[in-house]
Amino acid sequence: MKFKRGTYVPKHKDKYKGKTNPTFRSSYELKFMKYCDRNANVVQWASEPFSIRYYLPTDGKWRKYFPDFLTITRTKDGNLETSLIEIKPANQTKPPKKGNKKKSTILREHNDWIMNQSKWEAAQKYCNRQGISFKIFTEKELGIK
Repeated sequence: MKFKRGTYVPKHKDKYKGKTNPTFRSSYELKFMKYCDRNANVVQWASEPFSIRYYLPTDGKWRKYFPDFLTITRTKDGNLETSLIEIKPANQTKPPKKGNKKKSTILREHNDWIMNQSKWEAAQKYCNRQGISFKIFTEKELGIK
């Protein structure tokens, strides 16, 4: 599968808190970057702001997960909310279906599902300790059909 990749240059540089211009690895990430940059309610944002250690049971190793975004947004009541955001296609947020697929495809999808679940569990625990939200955005949240 080919994904759109590149570097985004924020127009509102004061809101972006990364060290360099952010790199997007999909058109979904690019759309979210533009949203953060242009939305007045997004006070600050960063792309892949830090890593979170997680355990991957399929290989028995500890690994690093780099969440896609960290945002600080102003809510409707004027409060600030900090969120860790992961961008994923909706089909990667559900267990894979077997269907009429090659065994290698089924195995890859299964391993990807386990990896994502392991990352997200570690991210949720991190967010709980920090008192922030962990959110997964799909096509639905991004307004993509």
